[in-house]
Amino acid sequence: RQQGKHLDTLSKRSSKFAVLPQLLPRTVVSELLTLLRGNDDATEANGYTTIFLDRDPDTVDGMATQEFFIDNDNLRRGAFSKGDPSENMEERRELRAQIKQLTDPYLHNVLMPFLLEWYGKQKCGR
Repeated sequence: RQQGKHLDTLSKRSSKFAVLPQLLPRTVVSELLTLLRGNDDATEANGYTTIFLDRDPDTVDGMATQEFFIDNDNLRRGAFSKGDPSENMEERRELRAQIKQLTDPYLHNVLMPFLLEWYGKQKCGR
């Protein structure tokens, strides 16, 4: 019964959803994929990436995360992105810089203005 009550409460909630078509131009997406794969041909890259991705368990489903952080508070302090000293910071430093160079203009000029309008300055902390 408790589970049914919980599900009933959830069914009365709603969320707004936004799609930002072409947040990044296709050329930028292509450059990002080439950086990550080390090859502009997906078939030739065969699912491999230029760096080892994190494989820690995801907090939602427990599967390997297959990720690496481009930017976060730890990295800004000069620490390991997830606090794990086994992270190869040198290997990731150049790739992070290249990805940020490609994505930062869209983050600051497209995504942030959208978020400020969508949520308001009070929720965005700016």
